[in-house]
Amino acid sequence: AETPPPKPVVDQAEATEEEEVPRRQSSLFPSWASDAWNWMVGPAETPPPKQVDETEAAKELPSKHILLYPSWEQIHQKCVTGTLAGTSPKDTLLNYIHKYQGKPSASERTMYVLKRKVIDSLFQELEEQDAKGSKEVWTWTSQEHSEVPYNAGELKGLYRDVLASLGFHKHVRAVHVEPRGDYDLVLPNDRHQYAARKINQLLSPPGRARRGCVGGGCIGMTSSHVQVHLESPPVHQGPRVGFWLTACAEMHATDKVIERTRRFYPHEYIFLVSDCGFDYSDIAKKYNVKLVQPDHSIPAVNAIRKQKAALSSAYGMGTNQYGMDVYDWLEWWFQAAEESGCDWLIHLEDDVWAAHRHSPHKLPGPNVGIAGPPFKQNMVYSDLAYAWLNEHAPSSVKRPIQPYYNGMGASIVSTAALRTLKQKLPSLHSAMSTLHEFDRRMMRGTDITICLLMLLAGYDVEVWNDCVDLREVKPGMNIDGIAFQHGRKDFYDADAAGSHAALLPWQVLLDHPPSPNPKDHKKTLVVLNARSDMSVWEIAMRMKAFSPQEVNFVECRKFSNGRFHALDFEGMKLQEKDFLHSLHNWEVQPADGVKASTMVLGVSDWWGTLAQQLADKLSKWTQKQLDQVTVKYVHLYVPLRDLATRHDSSDAVLARLIEYSLMTGRALKDSEVLESVQRDDLEEILNRLEHVPFIKSKTLQLLTETMGLSGNGAAGVTTRFEHDLIVNVAEKKSMMDIAEAIQKNVVEYDSETKILALPAAKTNHWHEHCHQFNMDSETQQYSPLSCQGCYDHVKAYWQSVTGDDE
Repeated sequence: AETPPPKPVVDQAEATEEEEVPRRQSSLFPSWASDAWNWMVGPAETPPPKQVDETEAAKELPSKHILLYPSWEQIHQKCVTGTLAGTSPKDTLLNYIHKYQGKPSASERTMYVLKRKVIDSLFQELEEQDAKGSKEVWTWTSQEHSEVPYNAGELKGLYRDVLASLGFHKHVRAVHVEPRGDYDLVLPNDRHQYAARKINQLLSPPGRARRGCVGGGCIGMTSSHVQVHLESPPVHQGPRVGFWLTACAEMHATDKVIERTRRFYPHEYIFLVSDCGFDYSDIAKKYNVKLVQPDHSIPAVNAIRKQKAALSSAYGMGTNQYGMDVYDWLEWWFQAAEESGCDWLIHLEDDVWAAHRHSPHKLPGPNVGIAGPPFKQNMVYSDLAYAWLNEHAPSSVKRPIQPYYNGMGASIVSTAALRTLKQKLPSLHSAMSTLHEFDRRMMRGTDITICLLMLLAGYDVEVWNDCVDLREVKPGMNIDGIAFQHGRKDFYDADAAGSHAALLPWQVLLDHPPSPNPKDHKKTLVVLNARSDMSVWEIAMRMKAFSPQEVNFVECRKFSNGRFHALDFEGMKLQEKDFLHSLHNWEVQPADGVKASTMVLGVSDWWGTLAQQLADKLSKWTQKQLDQVTVKYVHLYVPLRDLATRHDSSDAVLARLIEYSLMTGRALKDSEVLESVQRDDLEEILNRLEHVPFIKSKTLQLLTETMGLSGNGAAGVTTRFEHDLIVNVAEKKSMMDIAEAIQKNVVEYDSETKILALPAAKTNHWHEHCHQFNMDSETQQYSPLSCQGCYDHVKAYWQSVTGDDE
């Protein structure tokens, strides 16, 4: 090959933006590239003058994209000697794997065959340089790859990434190297005469040999010329994809997930949040990820705070089941969307596995905010929430809306949608509160929350066909073509959670061998009586950690209009029907030895009507039958001061106040008092609600009369009927503490349940024993003063005030 004559180089300070672009596009090619091309194809012909706008004419000209590629020998030389000023081995190799790929077979795009042994030879030389102390080749890092912290001590990591990106696997010894982009001509940069001949053939019109016009970008702005673009292959093809991940205690599993991801995405953006106090700085440095660590306390302290937060949100709004603030979680998504420069962020978790690189043609459409696996089990929206969404979601959302949410691990999120959502979020608070009432998982589960918010912001929620949840994989199902798998817990460590184990009851449970205690062989029924919007299934699941028996949970709080709420008398009937059905199933279960199990029922039994049904049933049993079972009626009590939590809407707080008045009343004995309440306490809460001032006076009257509060003095309140155990939820540190207290009561207090002593079990007519209700002769309205459990009278009173069943 002939050496091109020296040509003057345009001073960068004087270069125009157009002249500067091609030089920035390629960090592998020397500055003489454009001059060399002019030398190869000859000087540009001067086009005849035209009375046209040359810029507009250029848009109509055909374009030809030509690639100059370096040989592997050039790459090797640059890595070892750094002949290209300011380039380290790391930058050279990262640029190489950005722009070129290895294929198992040859094609028209093949540049050359690259053998694994030549890569081994390069890294051997670099390792020898490192051993000799030649650290300077690693210390300089260009701005493009400054976030990739490879150094001499991480040479093996770079070696592994280069092999993986080029397609070298266990048994692959050679690959055919080709560019990642599409080009009209691919030529070596060191065979000038051959390249010139090929370029002339490309540029010549049919039947006529011409000399093309090639310059520092594109020239030849006439109809007899073509635009020639000299480019290196672009670093990214199509939409840019990054990754987003929150991590807690599973450090080993998180390490493996990121390691696996880096195998196929060696340089893509990864956003990692350490949310439990664990130090992920080494992993972040090892794999070049953006690390956010909002909590710098030790894990044990973080766990205490998160357990309390998860518990408070069980009867409030705004924290997920792991104790993570949902708004903080959203802010991390917004931060990654702003910083990443990506079009999509794939939602990694410590059980998400990259099988291979994603397929660009499977990426969701432009109006999709989030797309995930087609997994529907237990993830269908409530009927009321779904109907509300179809009616109120913006018109840009495709109808019918997908009836289930899938924002779990392995889902993919649009950064454009995240930026829009960030702007609209303050205006969506009212809609979020409404959806929280319609579906309690809103602002409780992060996966459902982000799906609902995307719909409210005007974006679709769909299925991403390049991910799968392993729970839906059936035997014989082929998932080889799917890039991401959710549910791979291969590297989970049962002991890793430590102090955070209370947040993961369905993943980390204690092992209990069959107990030799005869009491543990009894059939057990536990009824959890709580406010209608309290999440009791999470407490029931945590009982598994302490019970030697199998624990089964049934939610009996049924909906008459899509949700269960205060004064829902029709819902009470549905709840009673399901409660009786569950009692029958428990009654017919075997009680022989270790096969005995625990059934937990979730109810909102305001005045003891369900307890009455159970007491009636048990009162007909023989003593022998009663000796074979354990029955516990547990009240989960939330004090008045804790009714309103951060993010709650006025409607939610008002409903809780009403329900508080239905479930508690004036205590007749000092020993029964749960807390002291006065009229001013109720009024203070009502004053903080937005729309309640218009009806505050009447509402306050209803609440105080229902609870039997008279005057302005304080009065002790208690539950409407006696329970076997009352747990003040707000005083506990975690849901695990509540579960332990319940199980302790089951084991240590194996006496006859207190509900057998209820008047209902004897007469079946509670209102005959209630002397606290008086009917006003003029208004014909009941006036409850201190009822200890009269469903009929309280119902009649509220209906007389409101005028109907609603």
